[in-house]
Amino acid sequence: MASKFRSWWIKPLAMYYTDVRHVMLLDVDDVILKDPAIVRSLDGYVKTGTTFFYDRVITQRRFLTGNDSGEMYVHKLLREFDYARFNVSKGLAPSQQMLNTFAHRGKSIHEMDSSMVLIDKKRAGKTVMDILFWFITEERFRFTYSWGDKETFRLAFEMARAPYFFRPWGVSVYMPVQGSDDEEAEILYMNGKALIDPQKV
Repeated sequence: MASKFRSWWIKPLAMYYTDVRHVMLLDVDDVILKDPAIVRSLDGYVKTGTTFFYDRVITQRRFLTGNDSGEMYVHKLLREFDYARFNVSKGLAPSQQMLNTFAHRGKSIHEMDSSMVLIDKKRAGKTVMDILFWFITEERFRFTYSWGDKETFRLAFEMARAPYFFRPWGVSVYMPVQGSDDEEAEILYMNGKALIDPQKV
C-alpha cells in the first residue's frame, strides 16, 4: 500500500496523520507572494475551519461526471455512500453547496483545486478524517473520481455533512486577497506550473 502514496496522494495522507491543528497544504510549485496565513482570517475559515479554492470548469465525462456503472459518479456516490459506516445519518441529503456545483450539474469534471488547502483538523473532527482516509485508501482504487487528490478534501466534508467554505474566486492560478472595501485586491499566490506550462482555456 505504501507504494501507492506518491505525488498528489501524499497530501491527504499527511492531512490525516498530522497532529497539527491548523493545516495548510501547498503544492511544491506554488509561488507564494503574500503571507498565506492571512487566509485563516477570512470569514469562511473562521466559520467553518476550512478554505478551499475553485478550479477551472472542464466539460467532459470523467472523474466526478464519469460513468460509474451507468450513473454519473458524484450522483452515485451521494446515493450509495455507506453513511452508517461512519456514523453519519442515513439518507440522501446533499448540501445546497453540492447541488449548486458545476460537477453535480454535469458541467465540469471537477470543482476544487488543491494547490492550497486549509483545514482546522480539530473542527473537522474524526468523521471527516475517517472519510478522507476511506477515499484515499479504498475509493480511489475502485473509481478514479479525481485528477489526483483534488476532490478528496471537500468530498470528505460533504459526505460527513460537515460545513466547508469555498473562496468565491476562480482558478487559483491567482488568488486576490481582499481586506477592507477600499483596499485593492492583492495576489496571494500563483501556481508555478501554470506560469511555465499554461493551458489554453
